[in-house]
Amino acid sequence: MTDWLPYKLPSGGLPTLQCVTTWRGYVAGTYPMQVYWGGTDGSLWRSTTDPQSAFVQMSTNSVVVTRLAVDDRDTLYGINSSGKPVWYGNEAWTDLDFGDTTEGYPAVNVAVATDDDTAWFVMHDGQYYVYGPAMKTIEIMNYGFKAVAPTKAPDPSDSNSVGNGWAVLGWGQLAYSAGNDSGWVFKSGNNEMISGLVDVSTSVGYAWLLKTDGSVWATKSGFKEQSVGTNFRAKSICGGQGDYCFAVNADGAPYRTTDPTPMG
Repeated sequence: MTDWLPYKLPSGGLPTLQCVTTWRGYVAGTYPMQVYWGGTDGSLWRSTTDPQSAFVQMSTNSVVVTRLAVDDRDTLYGINSSGKPVWYGNEAWTDLDFGDTTEGYPAVNVAVATDDDTAWFVMHDGQYYVYGPAMKTIEIMNYGFKAVAPTKAPDPSDSNSVGNGWAVLGWGQLAYSAGNDSGWVFKSGNNEMISGLVDVSTSVGYAWLLKTDGSVWATKSGFKEQSVGTNFRAKSICGGQGDYCFAVNADGAPYRTTDPTPMG
């Protein structure tokens, strides 16, 4: 059974962590990728996907970020403690300007699409925004979301396009979009997808689910799930290289799954 392996901590320890991110998409080769960890004290840390790797503290302007996301070029996005979308550059967090389109709603979740590097921000009222340097911000008011793990951004020329990926709907149900006109689907006939969720992430082969009680689960279909670990509770998860999952546990410590086959 897949379990959780704690990271080797630096000699001085780490502050209490609250969020983690790494690249979720395909990678060339098997060399370790970067993993980024946000502390409750505003610190930002970098390790690799190897739990024995060293932690390096990154220079920041001490902005506390509650959520993190990264693209395949190691561009970091986040949400600060005031709910403002931010990005990291020149050793500082800087606000992203969405104009007046957010209507004052704070952001609650962020993830980067694995096919096109667009950053998706989920707002408190359930709408989400897709941000990319080469496109305008798109507002989608389809279903109220709690979280999203996108694959590809909506087509700006198609008003029916909602993009590809997994999401957690406002009432905690898993949903999936294949990028067609059917939009976000959360059931097949009378069978509904997994519920009781607060977050979703993905690796190449799995969707990783965080439930309301802090337990972590894995799925391929969205209907059948497998628990990951025994009595493990997390507050932040992120799928990553080699079909591993990375997590900050309930006590604020860094972990990675022990193997890449959570469903056997």
